[in-house]
Amino acid sequence: MSEIPDFGRPVLVTGASGYVGQQVALALAAEGCHVAGIFLSRQVPLPKVDMVPVDLRDEAACRRLIRDLRPAAIVHCAAVTSLGFCQSEPESARAGNLHATRFLSHAVKEFAPSARVVALSTDMVFDGESAPYDEQANTSPINVYGETKADAEKHILSLDNGVILRSALVYGPPAREAHTFLSWIHEPLRKKRAATLFHDEVRTAVFVDDLVAAVMLLLRAEPPAESVFHAAGAEALTRMQFGQTFASAFDLPLDCLVPAKRAEAPNGQLRPRDLAMSCQRLIDAGWQQTPLGEALRQCRERWEI
Repeated sequence: MSEIPDFGRPVLVTGASGYVGQQVALALAAEGCHVAGIFLSRQVPLPKVDMVPVDLRDEAACRRLIRDLRPAAIVHCAAVTSLGFCQSEPESARAGNLHATRFLSHAVKEFAPSARVVALSTDMVFDGESAPYDEQANTSPINVYGETKADAEKHILSLDNGVILRSALVYGPPAREAHTFLSWIHEPLRKKRAATLFHDEVRTAVFVDDLVAAVMLLLRAEPPAESVFHAAGAEALTRMQFGQTFASAFDLPLDCLVPAKRAEAPNGQLRPRDLAMSCQRLIDAGWQQTPLGEALRQCRERWEI
């Protein structure tokens, strides 16, 4: 594979203190890139990554950031992802997801128009009624989080070199000070306490290593003919089915898993029924999906280090 474009210039990773942002920043640094990791309020030290505090909701701060760094590439991972918070605080959700992306895209157009921008989006841009969703499917969000991400996609797609990477539910081993889906299940089960999971919400959860590999592929590639890609696992499972598979792989008590309905979700969450996604564009480009069993085996090995 080729190097990251303009290898001598910085690669910017927003949301670098978050779970996916950490993994992307570390992968880029391991390849010898000069990585600038952007965080808002919580700094997580990452080896060989320059962590920089910037509030992307501040348009002037965004302009200064891109003007000063002139990055070769940007991986935009920063987002407000809590469905409940987004639903109860829609203006905060729009500021963090939509306005920040708009400010970033405007700054890129002004100061770094040749930069490859890979922006992480979500399967929540779909309504859950027409799965599986391919990359050409129309967005139809039913919650504030999905709405803000679908609207943010338009700003990235207005860039000369902007790419949207829609991610399914991400799983993987714990990271520095970052909440993970697996940790949320593992912690109560380890203590033989109840973990409640929806039995009527289907996702094609994606292994974090595979998601990072997709980001790296899109950064390295020649300008792709398409601008929207999906990264998801091959297995479409309910959250409960996924939790059962995880518990079995980690020898955790299955009887502590408690089924729940989406309609019982707290904080006014509106959750789509089936968000299974197909990933043919990435697969055609050489991307590979790690089977769930193998991914969980790797997670367990790294969990116990």
